[in-house]
This record gives sequence, structure tokens and C-alpha cells, in this order.
Amino acid sequence: MQAAWPVNFSLPLRAFEPSVKGLKNLLQISRSSSRGPRFIFCSSTAAVLGLKHPSFISETMSTSPDDSDSLGYSKSKWVAESVCSRVAESFDKNSAIKIVRIGQLTGDSDYGVWNMSEAYPLMLSTVNDLSSLPRIPDKLSWLPLDIAAKAVCEISLAEENARDRNDGACEVCHVVNNDTSASFPELLQWLKEIRKEPFKIMEPQEWLEKLEKLENHPAKALLGLWKRAYGDNTGEDYLPFTTFETKNAEKKSEMMRRVPPVGKVLFEKIWEWLEGEMGKKD
Repeated sequence: MQAAWPVNFSLPLRAFEPSVKGLKNLLQISRSSSRGPRFIFCSSTAAVLGLKHPSFISETMSTSPDDSDSLGYSKSKWVAESVCSRVAESFDKNSAIKIVRIGQLTGDSDYGVWNMSEAYPLMLSTVNDLSSLPRIPDKLSWLPLDIAAKAVCEISLAEENARDRNDGACEVCHVVNNDTSASFPELLQWLKEIRKEPFKIMEPQEWLEKLEKLENHPAKALLGLWKRAYGDNTGEDYLPFTTFETKNAEKKSEMMRRVPPVGKVLFEKIWEWLEGEMGKKD
């Protein structure tokens, strides 16, 4: 299954201006309603994952553009959150604007269907061409798409009490998986057990060099991103893991109170879907 409009992460902030203008128009329509509207903006954790971000990120509004990373996509999410915050100041006490920051999504828990334009599926899809994958140090803090969708719906439809109603500020909820029990190296071992053909696990720099020589593979579009993330990483040292506060999200969503860790069973479903997608290109 392909996303209808995959995000181009190489675009500058200016390229996302039409999307921000569309958000502003929707907020203006909401503000004109006399029915005490509730507006939910689905943002991204990328809005607050800048170079110097803390190890624990609270469910609060950011006041500095430096809180986002250097990608235009990430900055656009920070700008959009700021627009929501400014408009919230003019909403009456019966209205509310919520910002839901969503973390790294993955294939759904029933069928493993992901998005072939995302970084991890693209990386895994190179195994057929390179017979190898990199030993990157990432933790699998992935959130299945169906679980995230249900959490967003529960947060959006949650009953409001007097304390939750608008006081001129946006409420922030983090829809993320904070579990760190599984890692990408462990995923590679699962894949060795699942996949019929053997493949080599190599250091990121060596794998990146092989990918760079590969012709006409969609994963090459992320070479620059991966070089910045893993080019000087031997794969031996794990990067500090960022934990996101989820108190607000858990208060409004039962699903967020029981987010499961990523395990082999889920990955088997993802791999089955991914094999089917790769087979369509053969």
C-alpha cells in the first residue's frame, strides 16, 4: 500500500507554506463557530527533536524554533503548532485546540501494512539488491498505525471537564511508544530467522558505500539523511534515547495506557507485507 502523497523530507520550510496556510484557514473556520469547537492538529515529535533536545520531552508547547531539527518538514510542524497556539488565545472558554504529536509509526498490528516511502521500509528493501543491511543503533520505539489511529480518535472524542477547557493555551498530547526493549540489531536477527536467503550485517558506513553504488533504487533518496545519522557511527554505541511524557495522552486514551513493545510477531507481519511490495517491482 502506497501513501497517496509521500512527504519529501528534503524540501525546505518554504515548500510547506501552502499546508500552513490551509491550517490557518481551518482554524479561522473553527473560530467562527458558535458551538464551542474542538480542533485537533496532528503534529509530529520531529517538531521538538532538535539538535539539543532534552532526554525527556514534556507535553507542553515549544516557544523556540530551535527546538525542531533542521529538516523543513520538522520546522513546518513547529510553525503549525505555533499557529495553533496563537489562535487558541482568541478561542472562548468552551472551545479547545489540542496538538497531538505523533512518534515513529510502523505497520499495523493486524497485517503489517506500512508505507513504502518511509525510511525503515526503504532501508529493509535494499536487502534483495545488496544482500546486506546496516547494524544501526536505533531502538524500535515504533507505534503500529492502527494503535496510533485509535489513540488519536480517543483523544479527539474524550469528554472535557472544566479544568480541561481552553484557557488560552493548547493542550499537547504525545502519541508515542516509549518502550526501548527491542533494537534494530535484534530486528536483524529476527530477519535472519524469517528470511530464506542469507544476508550480511555490516557497519553503517560500509553499507552506505554499497548503497551509493546501487543504481535506480528508491532508498538512495535518503542517502544524505542516513549519512548524517549513521555515517560516522560504528553501530557499537547506542544513542541516548528520548522519552516523551504521555500523561495527557494516557488520561484521555485507554489505548495509550497499554501500548505494546515491538516484537518478532509484529515484525513478521511487516516483513510479509514488505516482501509483497518488493515482489511487485520484480
